[in-house]
Amino acid sequence: LRLRNKNKSEHGPSSGTPPLGVWSVLASQPAAWKVAMAMGGAINHVPRVLMPGPLRKWKDYRTLPPWRGGQFRQWMKNRPAQKGKS
Repeated sequence: LRLRNKNKSEHGPSSGTPPLGVWSVLASQPAAWKVAMAMGGAINHVPRVLMPGPLRKWKDYRTLPPWRGGQFRQWMKNRPAQKGKS
């Protein structure tokens, strides 16, 4: 919130609310989610002119970290179980 407020007070760019239709499909379709995660690193190699407008605008002001997909699931699989902890 602090960073949003700073951006607004400095009249920085606002991308508005991103469309969530694609997220809805991915979140409700396990197979689609797995494909999206497998293809996640590809966004780093898509030329800017081929990106959809909202993503292009978002990427103008942000840099993506290197893709490290799959490491969370591997970490969860290998970590010791902690029963009774919440």
